[in-house]
Amino acid sequence: MEGDEFRSQPLGGLTHGLTLQSPSARPWAQAIALVVPSLNMHPADPVLLGIQFFFFPARIYPSQCPTRATVISLRSQLHLAGVDAVRLSEQHTAGRSSATADHMQTNTFALASLASFLSTIISPIPPWLSSSSSPSAPQSSVIPAASRPICRRFVSTHGAKMVVANFSTFLGAQNGPKSLSIKLRGWGSKIRALCLLVAIVWLTRVVLYFEPTLSPMFGMRVRALDAAAHDIWTDYIATHPVEIDDRYGLREMGFRAHAYAEFARTGQIGRLERIEEHLWSYAPAVAEIRRTALRVRPKAAEPVEDPVEARVSAQLKKSGRLSANQTAALLTAAELEEAAQGGKSRGIVMVVSRYTALAALQTITVLRQLHGCLLPIEIYYHTEDELPDGLVDMFKTLGRVSAFNIDTLPYFNSDLEDDAGRYPGLKVTWERESLALLASSFQEILVVDPEVVFLQNPSLLFSHPTFASTGTLFFRAKAKPVDRASQYLVSFLKRQIDQGSPSQQLAESAFFSHGIGARMDMDVVVLDKSRPGVLSALLMNAWMRRRMARALFWGSYVGMMREALWLAFELSDIEYAFENTWPGAIGRFDGEWDDHSPQLCSPRTLQFLSPQAAHQKLSRKYFSLFQSHGSKTSGKSVASKHKDNAVGEKPFWFHGGVLVPRQTDETYFSPNVYARNAPPYTTVDEDSSDSDSCLYGATLNRLKGTIVPSTLQKAIEIAHEAFMTYRSTLMHYAPLPAPINSKP
Repeated sequence: MEGDEFRSQPLGGLTHGLTLQSPSARPWAQAIALVVPSLNMHPADPVLLGIQFFFFPARIYPSQCPTRATVISLRSQLHLAGVDAVRLSEQHTAGRSSATADHMQTNTFALASLASFLSTIISPIPPWLSSSSSPSAPQSSVIPAASRPICRRFVSTHGAKMVVANFSTFLGAQNGPKSLSIKLRGWGSKIRALCLLVAIVWLTRVVLYFEPTLSPMFGMRVRALDAAAHDIWTDYIATHPVEIDDRYGLREMGFRAHAYAEFARTGQIGRLERIEEHLWSYAPAVAEIRRTALRVRPKAAEPVEDPVEARVSAQLKKSGRLSANQTAALLTAAELEEAAQGGKSRGIVMVVSRYTALAALQTITVLRQLHGCLLPIEIYYHTEDELPDGLVDMFKTLGRVSAFNIDTLPYFNSDLEDDAGRYPGLKVTWERESLALLASSFQEILVVDPEVVFLQNPSLLFSHPTFASTGTLFFRAKAKPVDRASQYLVSFLKRQIDQGSPSQQLAESAFFSHGIGARMDMDVVVLDKSRPGVLSALLMNAWMRRRMARALFWGSYVGMMREALWLAFELSDIEYAFENTWPGAIGRFDGEWDDHSPQLCSPRTLQFLSPQAAHQKLSRKYFSLFQSHGSKTSGKSVASKHKDNAVGEKPFWFHGGVLVPRQTDETYFSPNVYARNAPPYTTVDEDSSDSDSCLYGATLNRLKGTIVPSTLQKAIEIAHEAFMTYRSTLMHYAPLPAPINSKP
């Protein structure tokens, strides 16, 4: 036998040139093949034929089916072969070594078993095998027509070829007891599968023991428990209101505000509607406020071909400003473009009275004609006495300006008013700004005080990295010294936090460590009200300004209510962020530059914008694990960071307006120096002109050589034109300075 192929010699009338081929010799078939040469059999012996026939997938090319005589002869010779095999085994065993004898005994036993098995398979002989059939007769004359299907079960005929089935699989069907090794071999795969299943179950239990959240059943149970806890908690809020004079009243209300934000974020509208009327009782229409804030229009799929922003930039580059006619046309185009684009609504919110109407008029005009800022503007006021209808109509003629009387809005009740039925304080309590933030139809809001002068386009604030990350952008207040009011607020806040801990931003601030007496400048604030956390913090901010809160919490320190906005975010555990750069001051200095302690009087707070520093701060926050901290690299990075921040810090806006206050004539502000990172302001001898405070000890920088003088000069020209255009209307409602005859 060579490989898987065995060729026999012709065997009488049974076959004519028999050829057997095996595509894969099984191990037991190879063992049986070893028996053949040891028995010295003739290649045409029937035993050899039986081995080939039953243990190898064979192809036989006969001319006819086997006859009865052939089968009888095969069976008898198989029996004789078994006897002869035993006899031959006994003869050869005596003269051979023990190893050869063992081999012969094994071969003899295998051959005898094979002969017995073949005899059993062939018996009984089918009746259609006639003894008179000649081996050389055709197949059709031997097998009757009715019996041919029986023969085809063993022999498949394809033309002149007949493929004999492989009967080696019949070995597994033998009757009789099986040995232990065969039984174990049969059960081996089942035992391995069972062991694998047990191992998988055990490993799963171990994993779920240390990480139970991986189980889907655990998640279902947690969700069910959360739903039950939320139902209990909403019922508790409806029946247990919180007041600010409770031991942990502010902290508890902040926790509820945070939960309210989570309900809004996860879309649990049913629970929101159950608690918001009890939680924010001062705002009966809080549901409408929430829907307006959180409903964002879908954005258009295709961008605008000729955007208004590109036309504005081209015109500003060409002439340096926009005319009144150009501004009106571009405002109309911008309104149509924003309606087509969709997305979040964006705009400016102002709180104006008759005394700040001139400053608001000049600020709006400068924004439109100098910086090309075409954002819509909403003006809020309280009663007609504060802003008469004539001034309201004047603002509406500017284009894309709306005015709202807070007293007639259906959003708020009398809890926010004082005993006289008015919203107190104007800029002392910032009450109107807090209500305007909730009532505004804008989602991305830029709060601007009427007396703010922008040196750059304020639309840049919406693309600031800090605003994109948190939905907030606060500016730091001037570093005033610590006073009793700031000490009271910090002490009260620490009592509220008690065993907890403040946010990292508050813990690292100089305000929390009593280093400075103010933290936030409310003149410019940027907020994204479409974020549930920001909306919840704004509701918390208004809650802290109610009549009872003013009496029980703020008390005689109502001036500290300017810190209530960031405090609402802090207590609600909502993320917020300040501009990285500390404010400076801008004003005039006419003294000697050689003086080691220059004194800058009548300073106006100058705010800087440093988006590069904000981007670096966010990068360190989210990618600190991937940054190297080597000594040489860190030294270079610190130096480069200060250099980059200095380049990125550009004067962005200052407070005080372009007009010098309390002047009988139209006098415009003309600074020549500015200071950065100003130390705490200290009150000294009053300046005779327009200031009750001075700044000394700061490093002064000349404005000459910067873009501030030229920008400010253009702003003054535009402000003067607006003053002359609407002077006839303004003079009936507020005292005005005498106009100058020519442009400044």
